[in-house]
Amino acid sequence: MPESSYDQSRYQMLATKYRPLLVLYPEIPSGSLRTEHPRWRAGGPPLTHDYHPRDIRLILENAAIMGEQAEPGDYKVMMDKMEKLAPNKHIDIVVGAGPGDRDAFWQRYASIDRSLPKYAHRCYAHVVEKQRGRYRKLLAIEYWYAYLYNDWKSVHEMDWEEIVVVLKADSQGAEKPIACACSAHHGGYRLRWEKVEKADDNGHRDIDGNHPIAYVAQGSHANYFYSGQTYITTAEVFNGLFVCSGKFPFTGEFIDFVTDFDGGDRRLIEAVLIPPPEQNKWTGEWRWLNFHGRWGSAGSRMRPLEQNAPASLATRTSQWHSPFMWIDEICQEAPGHPTWLLR
Repeated sequence: MPESSYDQSRYQMLATKYRPLLVLYPEIPSGSLRTEHPRWRAGGPPLTHDYHPRDIRLILENAAIMGEQAEPGDYKVMMDKMEKLAPNKHIDIVVGAGPGDRDAFWQRYASIDRSLPKYAHRCYAHVVEKQRGRYRKLLAIEYWYAYLYNDWKSVHEMDWEEIVVVLKADSQGAEKPIACACSAHHGGYRLRWEKVEKADDNGHRDIDGNHPIAYVAQGSHANYFYSGQTYITTAEVFNGLFVCSGKFPFTGEFIDFVTDFDGGDRRLIEAVLIPPPEQNKWTGEWRWLNFHGRWGSAGSRMRPLEQNAPASLATRTSQWHSPFMWIDEICQEAPGHPTWLLR
């Protein structure tokens, strides 16, 4: 989007107005470790606690460039190094621990002083607005959440998850929400706005509220529209992409667990608007968006459930640049709701 058309104050207002309410599992307490249920596929979730999305500085100040011996430290120094890396390079999210070393991740996260203001609960809002073409008069607010680690059937360092609110301008030019979509593994789910559970500004359920409610699965951080159930993950969730290429990380069915609204840790997380790049590059505190490598260690061929680390945001062609197409062509219907398209 040209900078001249980027209305930062308006976009920040909309991003704040419609920021989602996350229903999460309680966050890991200081000193606790991951616990494994012997039959978690059927008997219960694999974790007693989880962890929450936070300011990107928590990631950057505890990471290092892959292969370097330097101690983690200032996030500005880390951004300097990341900008010089080739697109095929990785950063080490928790220094010295491979993707399969679950306890090392839990111990490291528990040791971080998360009460520091710089590590506040936060997400990053990216706005895409279409004035012409197939999706004209639509505006998408992408809310991106940074999680330290994916601790599920497949494990990997770092996790970028998103929730998208789609607005459409009425005849008077005022935007009204028409749909919501949320990421789940390599796909996602979509739902008409009137069917989405919503909350008011105080975090209470409200059918007329502005904040869509998303239930965050334990360990995997996949997002779902409804609580009170478990979600079966099969090849269909991955839309055949990994099956066809022979890279699907497992066979059979595995379960995502979400907590209920009353028992969950409900967070109306601050949304910080991402500004447009200047001459195709971000500056200042946003330079981490220029990194085109991978957020985390590479997976092991000998341990296929240790997947490769997630891609950087600006390299996600469909999700970042074309959220409307991602919703239409990649996301599935939320269970029990009819087919629909944005166009």
